[in-house]
Amino acid sequence: MKSRIFVPYDFSENAQKALAWAAELHRAIHATEPLGMAHVISTLPVGGPDSAIEMLVPAPDEIATLERDMTAAAARVEVRAVPQVLMRPLWTPELVVAAAEEAKADLIVMGTHGRTGVKRLVLGSVAEYVVRHAPCAVVTIRMR
Repeated sequence: MKSRIFVPYDFSENAQKALAWAAELHRAIHATEPLGMAHVISTLPVGGPDSAIEMLVPAPDEIATLERDMTAAAARVEVRAVPQVLMRPLWTPELVVAAAEEAKADLIVMGTHGRTGVKRLVLGSVAEYVVRHAPCAVVTIRMR
């Protein structure tokens, strides 16, 4: 099995569960490369063109804190990871796919909120988009 595992990480309980699953797989396949982790931040303006609201992007010290927190999350599940914060003017799911492509991921492991019905229609599904557009295999970890 190829060993470049990538975990989109949003600091949610779902993301932590996906990270733990990815860490177990990483150990099971004796992967030599560190786990890839990314916290993605869309910098697209919120609202329509007439009422766009600028996104507040984190300052460099806040980015460093996010990356330290991701490193700590990986350490809690006993895996070495290379964390990064990516900010681009893309829709969040597109940004996740782009990050996985840049990491040359062989597998994406990500949490899903498991929304259905109207909630899913209104809020969309990052996981669904990633599954449909990712350049590699995707495992989704759903909360129970």
